[in-house]
Amino acid sequence: MRAEEMFVKYRELIEERSLTTYQLAHFQGVKEDDLIEALSLAHADNEDAVQTSNTSDKTARIALCIKDISNRENDEWYRFLVQRYQELDDEISFFEHCLKRLGDKKYNIVMEILKGELTYDQIAEANGVARTTVCNYRKAAIDEIDKQYNLKESQEIAFMLS
Repeated sequence: MRAEEMFVKYRELIEERSLTTYQLAHFQGVKEDDLIEALSLAHADNEDAVQTSNTSDKTARIALCIKDISNRENDEWYRFLVQRYQELDDEISFFEHCLKRLGDKKYNIVMEILKGELTYDQIAEANGVARTTVCNYRKAAIDEIDKQYNLKESQEIAFMLS
């Protein structure tokens, strides 16, 4: 992702990371018993007949297969959530690292821009700078971030070629 795109998607990525964190913290997956119960064949009134009939045997085998499938699906979904969280966190962390290289004043102003709660005029007034300075800080941030992304990409390419 490039700097300009990150400026547009930053808040969205922060929200997605927060949601993914919540999903991981509260992950339960599909409960096997619920899935098995939903797929079980109708129960007969006589328990002995159910346990000794071919239908009951088939139901038990199906239930075990469903349990294995649900375990695999739950593992796969959890791994996806972990991987997505790591991707989001890496992207956001690298972007914020690049911003911090700008220095405290520029960093604070650019973070206000990214939050999107204030207009450029309000940001300028709150920080005692001109509106054009806010715009210049944004441009400087984009230039610096693009340089850092280029450096990161060239390092990754060099690593892959070695």
